[in-house]
Amino acid sequence: MSQRTVKGSICFELRKYGGGRWTLDSVYDDKELATTEAKSLMERFKAILAVRVVAVAEENGQFREWTVFKQGITDDQQAVLRTPPPRPAPAPAPPVAKARETPAADRPKRRRMSTRLYYARLAGGMIIVVVVAVLGIAVLRMVP
Repeated sequence: MSQRTVKGSICFELRKYGGGRWTLDSVYDDKELATTEAKSLMERFKAILAVRVVAVAEENGQFREWTVFKQGITDDQQAVLRTPPPRPAPAPAPPVAKARETPAADRPKRRRMSTRLYYARLAGGMIIVVVVAVLGIAVLRMVP
């Protein structure tokens, strides 16, 4: 494979796509053989995402190429397929009446506990806890 083409002839390059880039796999003189091998590569290797057979011709010292077979999809095409459809905008929430918008007469009155009553309840609760603890310890000492 030292020469790609003989002047005036056409060769067929088998290119494979994997890892985000196209690489040349092999070169054939026969289009059918190149196409068959491309199909075989897609079936055998899961890492190959796409294959294509490109015809290459030399004309006046310049190479002209065109795709004669392709199969699979490239990363760019997969990204387009993976893009989820746009979601519809959420419906606006119904308006909520704020506390300040409600007239004062309709609002329930909040009862405030006086400071003395708060500390009296706190002290009473603590006394109850201490009494229960002392009685519990006394009962435990009486049990043989």
